[in-house]
Amino acid sequence: MKKTLMTLAALSVVTLSGCVAIRAGKAVATLITPKTVMDAGTDVKADLHERVYFAQFKEHSMGFGDDPDACVYDTVMARYVRNWDEVSEQGVVVHQADPDKPIGYGLIAYHEQCPGRPGRDVFLTSSWHLPLFKRANVIEKGDRVDASDYFVQPKADRPKWVPEAIKLIRAQADKNAKAQEFLAHVGADGMPKALPK
Repeated sequence: MKKTLMTLAALSVVTLSGCVAIRAGKAVATLITPKTVMDAGTDVKADLHERVYFAQFKEHSMGFGDDPDACVYDTVMARYVRNWDEVSEQGVVVHQADPDKPIGYGLIAYHEQCPGRPGRDVFLTSSWHLPLFKRANVIEKGDRVDASDYFVQPKADRPKWVPEAIKLIRAQADKNAKAQEFLAHVGADGMPKALPK
């Protein structure tokens, strides 16, 4: 399936030109970029003094009940700000950097455990909105996220909050056991030890 889509993408780019070809290529890249759909396993309680949280997510089941073969993901969540300008394809600044205003939580799933297979380190990223109103939970049991393999995404499309999140996690490690646990699975730069940079 993936090979077929890539072939179609190549053929479409040959027959298209300019912006149309670029947009077609991006659309196909989106289709073939693998996503992992995950559900939060428990509520994660909000704490005004906490900026780094831990959550376990389970691979989303397409059926009505829990899938006993579903993989479980250890995930760290870090509150982040937009410290970059968001620019449209036309070069227009859509959102200016605002380093003083938290806008969401970056999620990094860093360890995958699947029944019948040895656990392995991964680096799947997603983001979760900052609630408009004060809530008891940062994320609630059953909340669903689509996570993408950070290294499969084109570099230009990788989430810009990742370096900030890793810096924050490192800063919190002395007083946050879950931040320490995440750092035990990654290299000194906060990136996975065994995966491409």
